[in-house]
Amino acid sequence: MEELYWIWLAGLSIGPRARAALIREFGTAEAVFRTESFHGITGVSAKEAEKAERKDLREAEAAQRQCSLQHISVLPVTSPEYPERLRQIYLPPTVLFVQGTLPPIDEIPVIAVIGTRHASPYGVKMSQRIACEISQCGGAIVSLLTSGVDEAAAKGTLQSGGTCIGVLGTPHEQFGHLLREQILRNGALVS
Repeated sequence: MEELYWIWLAGLSIGPRARAALIREFGTAEAVFRTESFHGITGVSAKEAEKAERKDLREAEAAQRQCSLQHISVLPVTSPEYPERLRQIYLPPTVLFVQGTLPPIDEIPVIAVIGTRHASPYGVKMSQRIACEISQCGGAIVSLLTSGVDEAAAKGTLQSGGTCIGVLGTPHEQFGHLLREQILRNGALVS
């Protein structure tokens, strides 16, 4: 049941500072949900407090059903499975939606490969090669999976049998089915 409240909190149209302030103040998403008023909490504007006081779980329930159907795990920032490296950044994501198996990124080298979408053939080749070499040395590659450098890095990682973590800014159904399936064999898609 707690998962539902985390999905609700992640879906609120409030800023990341306000979400972080609510978590600091109340500790859990369920405690936030059960609170009547958020006015006067440092880091939460009056407009954000008003939005958070709307207690409608319908969208969260629909999202939870979709997560279940698509085998997507919900990792709140308070979960022991949430990567500690990510938890330590300024304003970490409240919730990670993970499809596949998130590697132990606190224990291995993790390199983000990000570049232009309109890469030259040489740029694509080098992105693929560098990612392949990093993964052969035991590192995991993080990629946004967009066309160009990012996609080439993911493909290079997969060619070497390495671990790729695809971080998505759009629904995963928009990415090529084959690339998505290859990543899920030895890595994860994260949103």
